[in-house]
Amino acid sequence: MIKPLIALVFSVVLASVLFENSYSDTVAYPKSDPSLPEISMQVLVRNNDGQLVAYFEPTLWYIADLSGLHKFLDTKEKTTITKDGKRFELIKFEQVHVTGENDSRQVTSEPWYYENHQVFSPRHDGIIVRPGDTITASWKIIRTVH
Repeated sequence: MIKPLIALVFSVVLASVLFENSYSDTVAYPKSDPSLPEISMQVLVRNNDGQLVAYFEPTLWYIADLSGLHKFLDTKEKTTITKDGKRFELIKFEQVHVTGENDSRQVTSEPWYYENHQVFSPRHDGIIVRPGDTITASWKIIRTVH
């Protein structure tokens, strides 16, 4: 009984190592794609009384449509900056949402939509919001000049 279990565990570990190595050899990390913007975000949640109840900075992003994301960013105000001798666009903006009178729920994302379909979404641990809470998402995005 023990020998088959050990063989099974060994097979699973070996398969995961082989899969990980083959996957990492064929898939480029996102930082290697110069068309991907550098994104940072801060989320503040305040209750009815203005007291801070949550603060976090997501680091996981889901890009559903890269060209749609760039079209969405084209609608935002931007400034040109120089970084490491190269020109980039700096885009900063805020999104503010006040939860409704009957709105108690868990929030795990603040998706962006362009032309009626989702183009981008940050992923983060859920936060519970209550009626009257204010969610403020502050964005800072750096991308190559288009």
